[in-house]
Amino acid sequence: MEYVTLGQVVNVRGLKGELKILSLTDFSEQRYKKGKTILLHNESTDHQIKVKVKSFFKTGNLDYVQFEEITDVEPAKAYIGYYLKIPVSELKDLGPNSFYYHQLLGCSVFVGTKLVGMVNKIDDIGAQQLLRIKPHVDGKDILVPFVEHFLEKVDINNKKIIIRNVEGLL
Repeated sequence: MEYVTLGQVVNVRGLKGELKILSLTDFSEQRYKKGKTILLHNESTDHQIKVKVKSFFKTGNLDYVQFEEITDVEPAKAYIGYYLKIPVSELKDLGPNSFYYHQLLGCSVFVGTKLVGMVNKIDDIGAQQLLRIKPHVDGKDILVPFVEHFLEKVDINNKKIIIRNVEGLL
């Protein structure tokens, strides 16, 4: 089964084992609804456990989730570094010209036919999303607003994004 990553546990908050999660999803409120089952997965050891959401709240790019199975701070600490995942089959179709973060990650980015780099992160700054592109050659990450003005074509099936060469962008 194929999974999509919602975030990574970065710490524990409170005595009841609430997990502090660096969010990697664009719909936290839907993903962490009370009663929803989530997979906690340690990618280095392949240990995984299914847990059920008890409560949730969000602040900035951090999600705070309490699970029914984790009720104390000490056992919760063992999950720091774990990733939270759900099956891809649970995702709803967004319609044309709308994409999930996991679909954009790993896409090659071009200006015309020239390879610029690869999308390695999406930064959500509120008003819009920024594609963080790891350059094909050495250098600092390139930030490109994910808005129509900068995009020529997004081909998710071929993991390819063509951007317009707007003056000063690159």
